[in-house]
Amino acid sequence: MSLAENFEVVRPSIVALGSRISISKPGKTPPFPFLLGTGFVVDPRGIVVTNRHVADDLMQLPVHPKTGAHTAFAMLSSPAVHDDAHGQVQGLFFVDIRDYRVLDSFASTQQYYGEPVPDMAFLQIDACELPALELATRKNTWQIGMSIATAGFPLGNDALVVYGNINQITPLLRHGIISSLYPFPCSVPHGFTIDVMMQGGGSGSPIFLPDTPTVVGLLHGGFPGTNITIALPSHLVRLGLADLLQNSPFQFSKVPTYQELADDSQKNYDGLHFEQLVSE
Repeated sequence: MSLAENFEVVRPSIVALGSRISISKPGKTPPFPFLLGTGFVVDPRGIVVTNRHVADDLMQLPVHPKTGAHTAFAMLSSPAVHDDAHGQVQGLFFVDIRDYRVLDSFASTQQYYGEPVPDMAFLQIDACELPALELATRKNTWQIGMSIATAGFPLGNDALVVYGNINQITPLLRHGIISSLYPFPCSVPHGFTIDVMMQGGGSGSPIFLPDTPTVVGLLHGGFPGTNITIALPSHLVRLGLADLLQNSPFQFSKVPTYQELADDSQKNYDGLHFEQLVSE
């Protein structure tokens, strides 16, 4: 599978996380909601993983001044562009975040060389039957110099609104290599770095293999002004998810399905429309 083909498989599982309230100049409507970070689906029942610092920012958002509802949202996109009476349309689903589980402690039975408490959190969004990404756990999956790709929303909504209005809505795809393993080349690293620049809004992006939709890491930090970006390996994300499902599960009743969201999106034309221009 080519990287282009693989991205189309991975893309519907990537989630933009943001606020329904944006600060703008008087009399000017923001062209797009404010985006804080990125996440991706790890369980089809609506569980999304992101960074702890992204979840903290979401939980600190104010309630809506009129409705009193929490203003955090997760943005999903439909798997494919489709044609309708308006031309071509990409469906968007802005759904509520139902619950949060933040990793606040971590212990290892052996010497550990990663972040003392991994920068990881799990969210339950108001949608289920979602396309979840596979988390790699097999030994020797991570090799210095191996090719990787990552996709998310670096620069938040700024990269989506370039000319004063909405110009694109998909995650930005980038690629590079694994630059180092923590603490050295080993079968199950405690962390790793990649040569893709870290930018605000990209926190929580999946790092995946370029030819298959398998996640090898969770992007979470870096060194400002450099292309040295730090990632949590996917085997730690898998351990966190397993612990969550066993000890602090979410409630999954009365959650709309992905297909129900898609059907409603098509019915209400909730998406970005594009009528192809043809020059003769």
